[in-house]
Amino acid sequence: DDEILEVVAGAALGEDLLAFEEEARGTSGAGLALYAALLQKGLTEVPETDSELVLLFSDEYADHPFAGRIEAIRSGGLSSPAQADRIGVILPLSGDYHRPGNDVLDGINLALQDLPLQDIEVQLVVRDSEGDPDKAVAALDELVEDEHVIAVIGPLLSANALPVAERAQELRVPIVVLSQKDGVPQAGRYVFRNFLTPHAQVSAVVDYAVDHYGFRRFGIVYPTTERGGLMAELFWAGVEARGCAVTAIEPYNTDDTDFRKPLRKLYGLRYLEKGIGADDLELPYLTDRNKPQLPDGRAVQLTPGDDFQAVWVPDNTKRVSMIAPAMVHQDINLADTYQGKPPVTLLGGASLNNDEFVRRGQRYVRGALFVDAFFRDSPDPTTVDFVSRFGIAYERDPGLLEALAYDTTRALLTRIGDGATNRPSLRRAMAAYEPTATVTGETGFDTDGDMQRALLLLTVQQDAIVQLYPVPPPADLLAPIEEPADPPAPVEEPAPAE
Repeated sequence: DDEILEVVAGAALGEDLLAFEEEARGTSGAGLALYAALLQKGLTEVPETDSELVLLFSDEYADHPFAGRIEAIRSGGLSSPAQADRIGVILPLSGDYHRPGNDVLDGINLALQDLPLQDIEVQLVVRDSEGDPDKAVAALDELVEDEHVIAVIGPLLSANALPVAERAQELRVPIVVLSQKDGVPQAGRYVFRNFLTPHAQVSAVVDYAVDHYGFRRFGIVYPTTERGGLMAELFWAGVEARGCAVTAIEPYNTDDTDFRKPLRKLYGLRYLEKGIGADDLELPYLTDRNKPQLPDGRAVQLTPGDDFQAVWVPDNTKRVSMIAPAMVHQDINLADTYQGKPPVTLLGGASLNNDEFVRRGQRYVRGALFVDAFFRDSPDPTTVDFVSRFGIAYERDPGLLEALAYDTTRALLTRIGDGATNRPSLRRAMAAYEPTATVTGETGFDTDGDMQRALLLLTVQQDAIVQLYPVPPPADLLAPIEEPADPPAPVEEPAPAE
């Protein structure tokens, strides 16, 4: 090794060594190249350092034969000690958001009960952030420096997510954040996120609509909020990336209760009747976009069902269930209400996976398509088992938050059980995590640290939400296997006559 090191360190420039390390990261040769670069830069003998290259070696090559030659790693000066049997939790357990915080904690605790480790009795060290970002960061410092946890789950709220994630990277402790706040997984190598993001929802809806239903032309009706604009833009871009088109779009105010005007504008009728005002050309929260139903500033009347086969409405249960009947009353043929008119399909996000959506929307939301990471009535055996265990433990049904918390905890426990005994090794193990069976469709973290997943496609049939994809197996395959009856007692044959 020393002879090879001498050749490598003497023959290659630091920049070339670092380029090779990035290309071959994770291999022994890449570790050798990085050590040679550190040697050239005089960083191997420094007892304490904040050099990104030294931190990178510690993160990626802690088990490399040359790790002990780097003074900062050998002296333990890069991080506080950690205990593999202690996992930290930061959640809002009091205050305005105490209910979702406690829901998450229930999911975490169930995972601990379901997946105990053979040689380690894992202890949760829980801190209440009260929903306050400063308290959440202070809780992280305490968990890492005083409680010596090996990893942290949380926080939950968007306001807390980024400052806690950035501090976790500074402390070099693996953290799995349960928030869709932008920029969280990009905070650093130690930051992971397990949540259902807008991008994941939109991508799944577009894929299902195009691939399974053959839709090619779409309308968008969106609320004038930052999130509404984001969901509209993501959908529009996703449709175009698939070679399809958005042919109509119309915003509405979040305090609207009468949706006749925006819906009549969606297919151009109101513009032809009343004319086009200056405000009508605007698309709040969207940039470099114009209304397709107003080409060159003139109104064109579209035919719903022909000019757009589906309409994306990225809003909550209450408003979408109000918009659906308004669509039908404005001759947009949802739920195949009008015979002889081309049908239009309502598309939405995970917020529609709610019994309240069916109750409020009634017949008007039948046939609506939406996605989610968790469906409590799924026939999937892993989900059935989880829902049953959760009901026994807490006497209620679980939701998405509980399911995400359950899967997150199982991921950490599995990696610790596989031998991750310190924070760098756990971080590497989490980055390479490939789950086999989860209740939220997890497939593993991407290079940014965002959990990827296969989402479910759901719809409303009659008065219930049902799963369309993946296609549930036939009912007879899900029925419990009956134990065979005891065989009848043998009948004794009469002895032959002498």
